[in-house]
Amino acid sequence: MTDKKKREIVTEEVGKIYDQLVINCKKTCGAGYDRWGEDLLAMCLEMFFEKKTDYIWKVYQDGKLENFITFVMAFQLKSNSSKFWHVYRKHLYSYRELYPNIPYANHVSYNQAFNDEPSDVYYCIKKAIESLDPYQKMLVNEIMIGGKKFNKTSQKYNINYHSLKTDYKLVKALIQRKCQHLQ
Repeated sequence: MTDKKKREIVTEEVGKIYDQLVINCKKTCGAGYDRWGEDLLAMCLEMFFEKKTDYIWKVYQDGKLENFITFVMAFQLKSNSSKFWHVYRKHLYSYRELYPNIPYANHVSYNQAFNDEPSDVYYCIKKAIESLDPYQKMLVNEIMIGGKKFNKTSQKYNINYHSLKTDYKLVKALIQRKCQHLQ
């Protein structure tokens, strides 16, 4: 049997048990189902179908399709290091919208995020970065500003990982030293 045929059979079986998966998702999520239940089920099905055909077929042959997907839902929901946590739930817990002119514990929020001019520290850091040599600028642009990981940058430019990390720390300290008079 071809991989395509196996995937079609498993997809049909998931369609047959979909209503039960929704019930399992409601039980797994509890009160949070209205907020993220449908997203959880969709993400878990997507993760299941991204696996290799042989693995999917084995789960189907063992009769564990419903159990496996329900287990994945429970794991994704309860773990704070899972893909579901980072994509859906983290933002609900980490951030809170502040409305202007409403007192929050004797503090009134006034949003002036885009009204003020950049500070002297900003101009100092910008000037310090401009004075760096090209290698140091690359470190700042890739890692500090771009947020890239050391290992990815190391592979991209074919630079020793430990040397890259050490050089980055030196550049960071250099910029801090040049602008420490403004802190």
